[in-house]
Amino acid sequence: MQYRSLLSSLSKFGGLGQSNHFGAVLALSSSLVLAACGGGNGNSVTENNLSDPAGTDGVAPTLTTVTLTTVESGLQFAKLGETVKISFTASESLMTPSVTINGEEAEVNGTNKLWSATRQMGELETDGMVEFSIAFGDISGETGTAVSASTMASNEDGVVGSWASVEYCADGGCVVAPVVVKMINFEGAPTLAWRDIGTATGDVDPGTSTLVPDPDNAENTVASSTVYAGSKFYGGAYLIVGSKESPDLTVNLSALDPVISVRVRPSSAGKEVRLKLEQADDNNVFVEAKTYTSVEGEWETLYFDFSDPASGAIDPAVSYGAFFMIYDFAKNNPAADQSWYWDDITHGGVVSGGPVAPPEPPSEFAVWGAFGGATNQDDVYTFPSGQEPWAGWGNSNDSLYPYSFPDGGKITFTAALVAGG
Repeated sequence: MQYRSLLSSLSKFGGLGQSNHFGAVLALSSSLVLAACGGGNGNSVTENNLSDPAGTDGVAPTLTTVTLTTVESGLQFAKLGETVKISFTASESLMTPSVTINGEEAEVNGTNKLWSATRQMGELETDGMVEFSIAFGDISGETGTAVSASTMASNEDGVVGSWASVEYCADGGCVVAPVVVKMINFEGAPTLAWRDIGTATGDVDPGTSTLVPDPDNAENTVASSTVYAGSKFYGGAYLIVGSKESPDLTVNLSALDPVISVRVRPSSAGKEVRLKLEQADDNNVFVEAKTYTSVEGEWETLYFDFSDPASGAIDPAVSYGAFFMIYDFAKNNPAADQSWYWDDITHGGVVSGGPVAPPEPPSEFAVWGAFGGATNQDDVYTFPSGQEPWAGWGNSNDSLYPYSFPDGGKITFTAALVAGG
């Protein structure tokens, strides 16, 4: 009926001229008021029967999942200065919950059904199991029963980033990193998704890496990959076990378990090799570590320590499912193809061989000549039987002579003897 009143009122303005704008606006305003009040052509509002806002809905919300972790490590242990995180999911949308951790108010974040609370452990904490309480209610005002325990039965059911409980010890003495060994060894015909990254024509999917017999042991299966001529400085091979949407193998790094080892048979020594780990479905989530090859045409184990990343940072909550090996990093537009073999990508309790430094470049000044019967072959210096007592080696680079030290100085060199030499 309001609709008819408005149309009737509007029809009265159809003949108004452009010069009577004020009258038209006034008449329209009057018509709307009359319609709203039931006036105008005798029409009245008879269907204003909307109900008042409802109260509580009568159904108390519940928390369907509640788990704990330590933000910095993803483990079920925390030490002084680290942050405990509680993640929880509700059966329906909640108002902002109130959460305490060890009796102190926690910072709460989230919306609708998904929430989390965090608190940094301070000097007044007591060693032992971290206690918490979650008070919550739904958006209708119905209050749920406060929760102070995980929905997970025990830490035996937990994984990195999601545990039934967290133990606190100020000095870190309780912290034990769970060792879960995971390996990609290319045996048993695994389902692999390969890509060639950074080729001269862009990324190639599927890639050209293949599984082949180990050149040194035909009973062992390894991967063979190539960085092609003209590739970008980040050229290499990209691998997912399974599929991008659902990888069959992932690894979780932490500050206590940050190392991955890879057996590699490089084409030459001195190559910078990087291993980049990505979340399989989001390449913006990554961490990258580097090392260097030290042999040519034989197997060696390279250690990638992600606690000292070349790029990105460890996120203990991330399950990394994409493995991207960048071979001869920073070699932009190589003139020829470079191939290498790799095998046994391993994480879980791997101990790094220590810090790795790039190889020293060959000296542009060192030209060593032998005298008195001494020999020099492939940088191996030998006193053969029968050499002169004064035998030795001298730098025969004439451009260095004569030496001059007007302000003083010294000459040093580094050498080594074989055991027992």
